[in-house]
Order: sequence, then structure tokens, then C-alpha cells
Amino acid sequence: MLSRLRSSMGGPKASPVVVVVAVVALIGFIGWQGFIYFGPDQKVHTPLSDRIDKMIHDYAKKSGNDFSKLTPVEQAEVNKATAGWGAMAIKMQPKDP
Repeated sequence: MLSRLRSSMGGPKASPVVVVVAVVALIGFIGWQGFIYFGPDQKVHTPLSDRIDKMIHDYAKKSGNDFSKLTPVEQAEVNKATAGWGAMAIKMQPKDP
């Protein structure tokens, strides 16, 4: 039975070097994907995102992390910057001692 199976798989054989290179490449690819998806979180900082973060932090400090204490203009500005999640963004800011 085994001899019949071997004779039916009589195609071209891959050299051991090619097999080793393919296995190393596969392990490297899997490791790279694991690092990207499970590794350290890398936040992209842009001048706009830094300004928005500073604005939200300043408004949170000013209002004591209470969105309702902001003026309607400030509330609208925070809601616009956070796509409507202004109250949550202000509430989740760390409180300054």
C-alpha cells in the first residue's frame, strides 16, 4: 500500500534548501503578523490629534470632568471633534490632583 502511494506521488521533488527557506519564511511571516496584531500599541500622533487631545484635556480640567458644566459652544466644539462622543471623552480624562 505504501509503495503504491509513493509511486503515485512521483512528481518533481523539492530540494531540502527550498523547503528550509519556505519554512523559515513562513515562520517569519507568522511572527511578524503576531507582533503587528498583538505587540505594543502604536498611536499615530499628528498635529491635529495632539491639538484635539489638548483641547479635550483643557476642557475636562476646566469643568472638573463634567460635560454639562461647559458652555454650549464648548460642548459643540468637543462633540464635533469627537464625533458626538464629547461627554464620554470629557468624563474619561484623568483627573488632575
